[in-house]
Amino acid sequence: MEKLWIPSDIIPLKIDLTVDELAATYALSECPKIGVQRCRALLSKFHSAETVLHSSLNQLADVAGIRENLAKAIRRCEVTEAHREKARKVREREIHVFHFLNSNYPERLRQIHDAPVLLYSVGEFKPADDRAIAIVGTRSSSKYGHDVTRELVQELVHHGFTIVSGLARGIDTEAHTTALDAGGRTVAVLGSGIDWIYPRENTELARKIANQG
Repeated sequence: MEKLWIPSDIIPLKIDLTVDELAATYALSECPKIGVQRCRALLSKFHSAETVLHSSLNQLADVAGIRENLAKAIRRCEVTEAHREKARKVREREIHVFHFLNSNYPERLRQIHDAPVLLYSVGEFKPADDRAIAIVGTRSSSKYGHDVTRELVQELVHHGFTIVSGLARGIDTEAHTTALDAGGRTVAVLGSGIDWIYPRENTELARKIANQG
């Protein structure tokens, strides 16, 4: 199998994530047989999803791992109104978007095998958040589990650590809440998408986290 060309040491660029570029990125990611790795390879080569979608067959075939049939499939991909509407909503809601080629993308995450092309966040990242510890646990947690979580989080916040968890019920919720109550910073990594808070009872907690992490 021909190896995809993805630089192992990416020089951060400045990708202008306009509504049009975001919409084109969504369209490219939905092309048949275009997974995360191929999408990253194409963007690493052309630096723009709009450019990828308007490139010739020969230009596309110049990327390792992109054969003729796949290049033709990419040429058939189109930006739809649904893609544009999604991009407009991201911009209107002032959601921060991190492109894997941009300097604001987390460097350690960028190096993994299938790092996502785009990340989304609300709130603010600070340099101090590099000192972070993740605390996750069961959703059906015991009193002992909550007590230990509170004790650990309070001590970690006291020593300047940012608490990372997943906003789920149980231990995750306890970790976030304790960090906020202790005046510390906390980050919630969502599996549900930034526009769909789950569980719904944590909607207010998510808002507080965005104000303090």
